[in-house]
Amino acid sequence: MAADNEEWATVSVEDLRSINVDEISFEAESPTDSPRAQGDAQVVSIDVDELLNLEYIEEDCGDSPKPPVLEGTDGICTVKNERPCNVEMLHPKALVCFSDWCLDGEKFSWRIWMTICYLFAFGLSLSLIVLWAYVFFPFQLPQVGFWENWIFNFVAHPVGNYIVARAPMGWFARQIMWHLQSDRSLGKEQRREITKRLQRCLRWVPLVDSLWCATEHIIFAGFHIFPVPFATVLSCIPAAWVSMAVFYRVLPSEARTLPSTLDSLKFTMCAWMGYCTTFIVMLFYTAFFPTATTEVQLAMSCSIAFLEWLVVKVVFGLGKHWRVPEHLMREMRTAMRLPVIVFKAMILSEAKGIVVIASMIVPEVIAVFSSFVVVVIDLTSETNKLRLTHLRSSRQLVRGAHGLFHNLRALRKRLAEIHGNCQQITLQEFRDATWSAQEIHLLNEVSSSLSTIIMLEVCEVMAPAIFVILLMCLRSNTFLAQNESFFLGLAEANFQESLIRNAYSLLLEVAMLVATDLFSRKTIGLSFVSVMRSVLQCDFSFWLSTLSAAYVGWLTVLVRHTGHDMNFKFLWLP
Repeated sequence: MAADNEEWATVSVEDLRSINVDEISFEAESPTDSPRAQGDAQVVSIDVDELLNLEYIEEDCGDSPKPPVLEGTDGICTVKNERPCNVEMLHPKALVCFSDWCLDGEKFSWRIWMTICYLFAFGLSLSLIVLWAYVFFPFQLPQVGFWENWIFNFVAHPVGNYIVARAPMGWFARQIMWHLQSDRSLGKEQRREITKRLQRCLRWVPLVDSLWCATEHIIFAGFHIFPVPFATVLSCIPAAWVSMAVFYRVLPSEARTLPSTLDSLKFTMCAWMGYCTTFIVMLFYTAFFPTATTEVQLAMSCSIAFLEWLVVKVVFGLGKHWRVPEHLMREMRTAMRLPVIVFKAMILSEAKGIVVIASMIVPEVIAVFSSFVVVVIDLTSETNKLRLTHLRSSRQLVRGAHGLFHNLRALRKRLAEIHGNCQQITLQEFRDATWSAQEIHLLNEVSSSLSTIIMLEVCEVMAPAIFVILLMCLRSNTFLAQNESFFLGLAEANFQESLIRNAYSLLLEVAMLVATDLFSRKTIGLSFVSVMRSVLQCDFSFWLSTLSAAYVGWLTVLVRHTGHDMNFKFLWLP
């Protein structure tokens, strides 16, 4: 009997995965049929789809063994006899967010106040970076030559190049650090040291972009060519590629030799190419939009929305091919939507008619709502998401929708249970407690998934606000107004109309943020406010770098010193 039990215990998850049935139930034989079942009779219900989800549990919880017994509970599988995990397995964002539920956690009013402070600090930092690069430094006319414009060529433009180049390196480094944390062959101290070295490289390698671009402009100046025609294409983008190659070469050997590093580099470069393509398209969009008729403007807005969707779709497909983690791809999706959001704030005053204005704003609202729906579907059940993508009949659609609704209720119930348990313990007990691998996985997924939607919302709120601040600075009577005539579209913009329409856009985005928060509370019982503070607290520098790159890149393609003249009458031609 002992030998038989030992043989049964060696059945692996892979063996069970190979069974081609939807659900298998094993019932212990009756005492009359098999003596070995006496005293050990039990019922084990195994769902093969649930077994497929164990790989995610294993990633989140170190060396947790494969649990021998599973049973379905409210659409979310629970694991018995599972080795518990320490709270250190929680991502810092999840730890900050969910620790507030404890007895001695921070009060709700204080959390609201801290969220407002973080949001204000983020917006202020973003505004200062944008203004410092291209508004604080006074420029000369482009016609006076290269050396007379030394402030632009050797101060403003290198600073702008540094800010823009740091963004794709940050995306790449973020993927590497995630894979470092998942590599069990490295010790904790070793991972910490590699992360420090990676962060040092992230600070100085973007200078390569600035030096390369400045050198290229000096060479052009030697041939009496200034401004460089379409400098973004001829100098800025090649400089970013060179700096990324240098960044890859100076990576710590432990990080560069990871199997996933090369795929992460490919994914980052593809995302960067899509990002730059969107910038180039939006430059032409901005140039021709004001003079277009109402019908053409509407067609242009719809085309841009389709292009944005297509670029994100292609990059997502490549990310899945290279096995990039889902939450990192969601961050890239948010980053790649930023150029469209930034440019639309500038040309909102040029829209002819309420229908055109709606065609510019509504797609961004839909993007936020659809992103939240996709996240909810991902959080509820991987199996039902799989069934919805392989529909063959209306019956399967009804079953899949019913399963998603059932799992959504189960997800809300699970989060409510965790919330209730945390409310009964102190913060120290929360940190000392042991958690199941599924709870760790669930809390990490909730915090990482919602963070990308929150930052997309933040950018949509920041876009009209920063544009209004920039326009007011350039129209002021102070030293900040010296560069107004050097920006395409800004000098010709209707100041009063821009203020009014961007104010309405700002109010709409704030209302959308409140509506999304209420919808999140209703569906999964979690407020955006707590998640927003944790994101801004833990990923402040990453998102500041990502958003500032979009705004600085936007001004780079607008300033006349970079040769983006849509009239094709370049000053350097004889």
